[in-house]
Amino acid sequence: MIQLNSVKKMYGKKTVIEDASCRYDNGKIYGLIGYNGSGKTTLLKTIAGIYRPEGGTILVDGESAQDNEQFLQKSFLMTEELFFDLQSTPDDMARLYRGYYPRWDEDVYRKLMDLSNLDRGGKIAGFSKGMQRQTGLILAVSTMPEYLFLDETFDGLDMSRRKMLRRILRLYAEKKNAVIIVTSHYLNELEDMIDEAGMIEDTKLVIPDLKGRSLEEYFTEKSGVNEDAIDTLFG
Repeated sequence: MIQLNSVKKMYGKKTVIEDASCRYDNGKIYGLIGYNGSGKTTLLKTIAGIYRPEGGTILVDGESAQDNEQFLQKSFLMTEELFFDLQSTPDDMARLYRGYYPRWDEDVYRKLMDLSNLDRGGKIAGFSKGMQRQTGLILAVSTMPEYLFLDETFDGLDMSRRKMLRRILRLYAEKKNAVIIVTSHYLNELEDMIDEAGMIEDTKLVIPDLKGRSLEEYFTEKSGVNEDAIDTLFG
């Protein structure tokens, strides 16, 4: 379980996240949404221990997440910038990850690669963007994290692959009692896979009051875009 208590994150004198408080329970998937530049990636990296907050606390099972080696060994952060050498193969990266993550599961890695029809011996540089994203997610899941943080994981994937990966993540959260926090622009699909959503709005983390609306409808309404003005653009 991860507990955020009045978390504040700043860049210089600019406040990006202010007074963020919430709880993420094991066995569930959480969505983190917000407009471009709202701070959702910043908050995700702060929760994951990459950034240090300027205020408040982040607790993992009652212990501070900061400088917590046990937490780091049991967590994995996958960002939009994939962390592997493009000249390597998936198997090369698997050997590297196996040395860093004590919970690594070789059998899970091989099964997921087979399921995705990806070439374990192929150069990642020759993979499409979507194939690289799949490889990154497979490596992430194969580390068997208790805490999995995914930033725009589905970017570049076709609809069938996104559907498959959503099912894998749901099964993983339930079977391994993991906490998964996902950011995504695919709001309709995100809504189908998560247990709860949080939205960063004006530096605040809020739980959307949907009132029967979908996440996409809520998000569009909050954007302030004048639909009538668009309709009259060309006469």
